[in-house]
Amino acid sequence: MKRTPLFLLSAIILLGCFTGCAGTSLQPGNLPDQSSADQTGTVSDNSPGESPASSQISSDDKQESSAAEPQTSVQTSSASTPAASETNYNIRPAEWASVKWTQYSSPYFTLTIPEGWQVDWSGNSSELYWEARHPTNEILGLSNRDHLFMPMTYEAMVNCNGTAYMESGNLEDLFKIMFSNSAESFDVVSSCVPADYDRLQSLRPNDPIRDYRSLYAKFTTNGKKGEGLYSGVIMESKPVLVNGVNYGLWETNCLLTQYAPEGEFVDWAPILAAIIHSFRYTDYYFQEKNSTPDTESEVYNPDPVLEAFEQRSKEDTIRTEKYSDMIGEYERVYNNDTGEIYRAYNGFLQDIGPDQTTYSSITDSQYAEGYVGWIDKPGS
Repeated sequence: MKRTPLFLLSAIILLGCFTGCAGTSLQPGNLPDQSSADQTGTVSDNSPGESPASSQISSDDKQESSAAEPQTSVQTSSASTPAASETNYNIRPAEWASVKWTQYSSPYFTLTIPEGWQVDWSGNSSELYWEARHPTNEILGLSNRDHLFMPMTYEAMVNCNGTAYMESGNLEDLFKIMFSNSAESFDVVSSCVPADYDRLQSLRPNDPIRDYRSLYAKFTTNGKKGEGLYSGVIMESKPVLVNGVNYGLWETNCLLTQYAPEGEFVDWAPILAAIIHSFRYTDYYFQEKNSTPDTESEVYNPDPVLEAFEQRSKEDTIRTEKYSDMIGEYERVYNNDTGEIYRAYNGFLQDIGPDQTTYSSITDSQYAEGYVGWIDKPGS
C-alpha cells in the first residue's frame, strides 16, 4: 500500500491536534514552549519559551499586510466606553485584545502574526521547524516541528553524535527530555486523545500509532511560570540491531507547542490559534518536495488541541482566577453593552453606583473566559 507522504501526515496531524479530543469539553490549558530538536535526537538547551539560537533566521522578510486580519474570538475594546455615572475611571486594553496583524514570509511557508513578533525557522521541505514568539516575553508563543527522529538507546545516540535518546516512545517523556536542560520544571497536568485518532491511523494502516495526545502542562523557565499545550504523534518503530546495539529510531510527527505566562493562556489562545490557522506552505516548498499542494496539507485547524486545555478542571480555573483577583485587589466585571469582561479595581461597582446598568458582576463560570483589559482609578 502506498505510504502517505510525511508532509501530508504532519499537516493532518496538526489539523487534528487543533481540533479537540473526543468526548470532552475543552478549555485552554498550560503548556511550555517546545525547544528545537535536530534529527538523530540532537536537542537544544533552549527553554520551553525560547527559540534555538542556532536555528534563527532573521524575520527581516516580514512584510506589513493590508489584507483582512485573522478572525479570533477576542474582541478589541473601543477607546471610549460609556460612563455609567459621573465617576471617572480609565480603561486599559490588554495586549491580546488589541493585536495588529502583519504578514511573515519565508521560502517555505507564510504566517500571519501580531506586529512585532519574531519568527525563527530552520530546515527545508524534508524537515521543517518554525516558531513565532513575542518580542520581549520569552514564555509567550508557539512552535511546530514537522518531523523528529529520536534514537531508542544511549549507545545509538552516542554513535550518531546525538544529544538525547528515548527508550519509552512516550510523548510526555519526549517533551520532558526536550526541556530537561533548560526548564526548571515541566509538569503535565492532564492529557487527552484528539478526536481524529482513528482517521489518522487509517492513513497509515501498516504503521501503528504508539502515542498521539494533547498535553496540558505547567512549566518554569528562568524563574518565570507558564502554561501551555503540547501535542504530537509517535509512531511504532522496530529495533534495528547492529553488533548488539539497537539503532532504531522513534518517528515523531507534528510536535506542536503553544505557551503563555501562567494565568494568561486562556486570553492568548485565540491569538495563537489565529497564527496556526494562517499557516501556508509556499509554492517553493512543493517544488522542492516534488509534490502537489493538497487542501488538507495547507490549512491547519487549531480548534482540536484546545480540548486538551479544556481538559483541565473548570472549577480549578475558576478558583485560580478568583484567587488571583483577590491577591491583586481586583473585582471582575461584565460590560452589558459590549459583552466584554474586565478586571476592575476593588470597589469599582460601588463607586459607579447601584443605578447604572452598564456594568455588573460576573458569574463564577465567566472566570474561565478571560478578560480584555483593566479598569483603573484615574491617576493609578
